[in-house]
Amino acid sequence: MPFSIQRVPQGLLNLLNIKGGKTPIELEDRVRCALEMLQMYGLQQVQRLTASGATAEGASQAIVLSTTNWTVLFGASVSFSKTATMTALWGSILLFRGGGPVGTAGLVLASGPGGPFGATETGTVQIPWIAPYPWLCPPNTSINGTPQIIGTDATCTTVISCEIGVLG
Repeated sequence: MPFSIQRVPQGLLNLLNIKGGKTPIELEDRVRCALEMLQMYGLQQVQRLTASGATAEGASQAIVLSTTNWTVLFGASVSFSKTATMTALWGSILLFRGGGPVGTAGLVLASGPGGPFGATETGTVQIPWIAPYPWLCPPNTSINGTPQIIGTDATCTTVISCEIGVLG
């Protein structure tokens, strides 16, 4: 059953005129309003996932968000342990939606250095990422924490974590 557009938002008529569009009354049979419940539902199902371990340069610690359900990604962070013998550190958070084809590069969500080159600093370096809006992710999506450069050390401890909402 068609519905009637009862109130035209301010500025809509000008925008439609600029683009050569039809009036709201002419559009009413083609336009259907929808209430976006995805974010609210995802917020009710929030989980924090974490994975950690020793990671070699270029290798990743990965979290598979869900193998069966769609998820909403709200944010992620990765931390690397830096030793006094490590001369360089650069790390990234990567997203592989739906697993992705083998051999493809992931989407870089955040990347950065772990201090000045050649410095003998110790401690934990953290790279955070907060989604500008909740990201819908299909099953088998993974979030990876990758130290691309470790310097003179063979491995570093990598901790990847993310906050998701599980749908379904």
